[in-house]
Amino acid sequence: MHKTIVLVGFMGCGKTHLGQYAAKALGMEFADTDSLIEREAGMSISQIFAEQGEAAFRKWETEVLRRSCQERGKILATGGGVVKNPQNVELLHAMDVSVVWLVADAGRIYGRLRQDNTRPLLADTSGEAKRRRIETLLAEREELYKRAAQYAFIEEGFSEEQMGDAFVQWLEREIFEKDGKKS
Repeated sequence: MHKTIVLVGFMGCGKTHLGQYAAKALGMEFADTDSLIEREAGMSISQIFAEQGEAAFRKWETEVLRRSCQERGKILATGGGVVKNPQNVELLHAMDVSVVWLVADAGRIYGRLRQDNTRPLLADTSGEAKRRRIETLLAEREELYKRAAQYAFIEEGFSEEQMGDAFVQWLEREIFEKDGKKS
C-alpha cells in the first residue's frame, strides 16, 4: 500500500476538494484534519478559535496530524496554517508520507473564498480587505509551504472543471510512478 499523501496549502486552494476527488479516482481513503479535529473536539473550527484560541486549535492540529500520518494509503488534507508550527513540519519530514503543496495564486483563492465567512482568519473581512488579507497571509506562508513539501502541484492554467483530473494525472506521474505503484 502506498504511503499517505499529505496536502498542504493556503485555505481555499482546494485541499479538501482535490483530495476527495483524487482519493475516489485512485481508490484511496480520504481524511481532512479539520473535520477530524471538529469531530474530536465536538465543535467547529470557528468555535475552537473563538472559545479556546488559535493556540488550542494548533495543539489539536498537531495531535491529529501525528496520528493520521501513521496510517498508510490515504490522502490527507490539512488546514492552511499547519505549516506555521515547526513541530508539524518536522513531523511531516520524519514520517513516511508524501507532502504535496497545492499552489494557487491569491486571485484564485479570493475567487473561491469571496463569499465564505467560515474561515476564522478571514471572518471579519470582505471585499478588497479580504483580498489584501489573503495576499498578506499567503506571502507570509509561502516559504513555509515550500519547506514543508516535497512536491508542488501548481493550479495555474487549469480551469476548475479540469483541476481534478489534472491533479490525479499529476499524482500518478509525479508520485506513484516515482515511488512505486500505490498498492
